[in-house]
Amino acid sequence: RQLADATSASGLVPVGFLLINAEQPCSQDFLERLTSSDRMQVEIRSLLEALPEERNTAARPLVELGHPATLRWLGECDPESLPTETIESFLSITSKRPTSPRIQDAIEMATVLADRDRERYAALLQTARQSPLLTEILLRGATSTSTEGVGEVARPFLDDPDRSLRAIALVAVALQ
Repeated sequence: RQLADATSASGLVPVGFLLINAEQPCSQDFLERLTSSDRMQVEIRSLLEALPEERNTAARPLVELGHPATLRWLGECDPESLPTETIESFLSITSKRPTSPRIQDAIEMATVLADRDRERYAALLQTARQSPLLTEILLRGATSTSTEGVGEVARPFLDDPDRSLRAIALVAVALQ
């Protein structure tokens, strides 16, 4: 109750996320203060209410909102523990921010996606042509995977007009 009373309306999201990050429970009073028309507060509440083992899934809406603390938190998680849908959302939002400090995390997640579901990875890579950064992230992920056939998915990029994408694709194909 004291935390709920002591937290200003503008501090609800950061304090809520601190509780999530520290894996601490919060009071019902605090949760009730998060019921507003602010989507970020609603999603933080959902994350606080989720069971710890479901938080990686419950974090997806916050990823889609581009919540920096959520992106950092998921970037520090083992990518293998993340649901495919959360990885895809992370890749999408990170690729829209060329200076994001989460690019390396995105590359690691792309590798996990390629290892986990080659067909889904291939489909995402084909649709990524509109985003050079997402294409680069996905191709870099292909250079670290041991999943058979992922190099073949990169083969069409050997003719890409972007020289750096051609080079990364060449490495991915060569490593298969």
